[in-house]
Amino acid sequence: MLVRRSLGNTDDERFLNHAIQLFLDCYGEHSHDHTCVYPGILAALSYLHKGSGGTGRKLAVLSNKPVDLSRQIIAALGLSKYFFQIYGGDSFPN
Repeated sequence: MLVRRSLGNTDDERFLNHAIQLFLDCYGEHSHDHTCVYPGILAALSYLHKGSGGTGRKLAVLSNKPVDLSRQIIAALGLSKYFFQIYGGDSFPN
């Protein structure tokens, strides 16, 4: 929707699909260039993951970003070990 809106009203689906692919390729290469973990988040994730008394919680991510990009960002930030599942905007039909 972001790409569609940025291009204005176009009925040219081939052009739109090409633009979306260009956006995703560029975003995939630069998705975490300036992304960082907020202060305190690593401690919070560690606490939730381990829990008190060794009874941690299962943690998951639900993002509006495509799942492959979400996984890439989370891995680049060193956060994958905290999550048993990562879902993206394209993980479900609706």
